[in-house]
Amino acid sequence: MNNKYFDIYSKRIHRFNILLVIISIFIIVCFFNLQILPHPKLSEQIKKDGFKQKAIIGLWGKIIDRNDNELAVTVNKYDFWVNTNKKFDGDHIASLFSQIFNRTENDYFQILDKKTNYNVIEKNIADDKAHLIIKKIDDIEGLEYKKKSSRFYQYNEFASHVIGYMDNNGIGKLGIEQKINHLLTGDTITINLQKGAKGKYFNQNIINERTIEGHNIKLTIDIGLQKMLQEELNKAVKLTGAQ
Repeated sequence: MNNKYFDIYSKRIHRFNILLVIISIFIIVCFFNLQILPHPKLSEQIKKDGFKQKAIIGLWGKIIDRNDNELAVTVNKYDFWVNTNKKFDGDHIASLFSQIFNRTENDYFQILDKKTNYNVIEKNIADDKAHLIIKKIDDIEGLEYKKKSSRFYQYNEFASHVIGYMDNNGIGKLGIEQKINHLLTGDTITINLQKGAKGKYFNQNIINERTIEGHNIKLTIDIGLQKMLQEELNKAVKLTGAQ
């Protein structure tokens, strides 16, 4: 009797082992098919969904006086946003932003309550505060940022007739900004970004953005003397009523 049950048990074990072998062979064949054999349609889909291109524009060069004082420089500004129609970590976002910007978490919860594909949390943020967020952004689901550059004139109107200015499209208007805009303007390169496991895109290559910056331009003027001259001229205009 015992031998009979043993034979039945042995046969079941044997069948189970055969089934395991068949399943293992099937998995190996599928793996070989996906990993080794070419799949043009699948490769095309991966390229379409897993990669995207991004243009990087080099910063404009500086304009400096003869003593290396910076008259015109480019500064970075950052906008932080969330697509609130998708899943996002609202608690983490509200906590981090309230610490950095000295606002209540409830302020940010109210912002996040609005359902939109592009919900701006904070905008025009300078490098120092922006980097506190960017270094943690990979761990915060749903949080994105946009980097933009703008021109900053350290001495405001002083020597403005010589320096000129740059419009929002990066085109120099008047003065040095216009005259040698082609030298001040940085290069533009296109890089490929790959989508990571969390759905965020990252750069596969390390780009030295300094190599694509525009040329710095050094002028012969002294901004200190320029300020003194303009201040004295302003005094004279007011005193004499000159037009």
